[in-house]
Amino acid sequence: MNYADVAIDADRIAPGKTFSYRIPHHLAVEPGQLVWVQFGRRLVQGLVVGLSAASAVAEEQTRDILHPVEPAPLVGALGLELADWLGQSYFCAPFEAAAPLLPVGFHAQQRSRLTTVPGANDAADLASLRESTRAAWTALAESGDTLDESAFLKRIDARNDNLARRELQRLIDRGMISKTVSLPRPRAHRYNRMLIPGHLPPEPAVSADGDGDGDGDTARRPAAVSALRSERQIGALAAIRESPSAYAAADINKRFGGGAAANALLRRGLIAEEWVRESPAVSAGTAPANPAPTTLTPAQEDAASRIIAALDDPDIQPRSFLLHGVTGSGKTEVYLRAVAHALRQGKSAIYLVPEIALTPQTVGLVSDRFPERVAVLHHRLTARQRFDQWWRIRDGGASVVVGPRSAVFAPIANPGIIIVDEEHEPAYKQVEPPPYYHARDTALALARRSGAVVVMGSATPDVATYYQAQQGRHRLLHLP
Repeated sequence: MNYADVAIDADRIAPGKTFSYRIPHHLAVEPGQLVWVQFGRRLVQGLVVGLSAASAVAEEQTRDILHPVEPAPLVGALGLELADWLGQSYFCAPFEAAAPLLPVGFHAQQRSRLTTVPGANDAADLASLRESTRAAWTALAESGDTLDESAFLKRIDARNDNLARRELQRLIDRGMISKTVSLPRPRAHRYNRMLIPGHLPPEPAVSADGDGDGDGDTARRPAAVSALRSERQIGALAAIRESPSAYAAADINKRFGGGAAANALLRRGLIAEEWVRESPAVSAGTAPANPAPTTLTPAQEDAASRIIAALDDPDIQPRSFLLHGVTGSGKTEVYLRAVAHALRQGKSAIYLVPEIALTPQTVGLVSDRFPERVAVLHHRLTARQRFDQWWRIRDGGASVVVGPRSAVFAPIANPGIIIVDEEHEPAYKQVEPPPYYHARDTALALARRSGAVVVMGSATPDVATYYQAQQGRHRLLHLP
């Protein structure tokens, strides 16, 4: 497959609309991978939702994928199916539908730096500019430095961003401004910058004055190597080439005085860089003493056995249950028995609660029953905490996820059961930003695509859910 269908992170994208990009020969791209692409005049992020043998547009109009944001797919096949359902059900753009499935911090914009082009000070060109544009350009030229694009736009017109961008584009088109774009790593993420030998072949050791231990013929050396005139650059290059594995940029900076040496080698193509995600150290903690499971009432026993039977037999339909019971009737114990059975099968579980305020209480109960296997996801965690929890789940370090509505998008492997406690609560409806999903309906959609069992519990079920149960679309269980 030479082409990728990419969902673009941009405004005003029609629902279901993706764009074709060519996969360069040096890149291995898979569905679910986040990549940088050029979209119009901008660089944006996009999610690869599929591969194809041919482009949907003319070959000469097809652009290349520029660079992956993360080397491995972030959204699995099941997640892509769920995102497609979200887009169709809630009428939103493909990237908007997939965004909840991505870890925190990946919604990043490129960084652009501007500098004036030497000699581009033709009087006629300057006179034709708006006064504010001319003043902004002149100030940048006189400073002899680079400036962040957002700061330059504010100098042109702080109140009218569209006008400022049009003016900047005029300067670029006339060759008066040069723009350099860098593709940042997501801020919330723990990455180590690693340095490896570049595409140029190793050379004999070169001293600062150009002498080497070979034949001394510098004309035979690549110009990039011969141009090195800094002991720090030469030492850094030797250290990276001699290292049996990738060399941490932080160590190079310490040994050879800041990042200037490494950056110079990167510009010359003598070394390359790669970003390696740092696996967070998750504290083992102290396993709590597990209380003996309570004895179930006949009604609880019947409800638990019916749910467990569905977990054991994938042919049992429907695979969704409405557990109707007043507060204190023992719904939580039924949930935990069902989750325990799913875990014994080697599957994962999602336990949804309607409000973040209920999360600590529920986490305590679930963690007490399943120590060291529980992860928590909600928006009141810090970005770093959410990042660590997301990757812990993704890497298989947690098999039970507890949280409010957004936890339904947790990257669990092989979901076996999804609990939707107090399913009638309006907090399960997302109101901002898009997609405007309902977590209960999303849980049911996820279960249909994975074969998981859904248990919806309530003392006062939603009218529609109760009606569906009466019609046989869910199995109705009562707890007195």
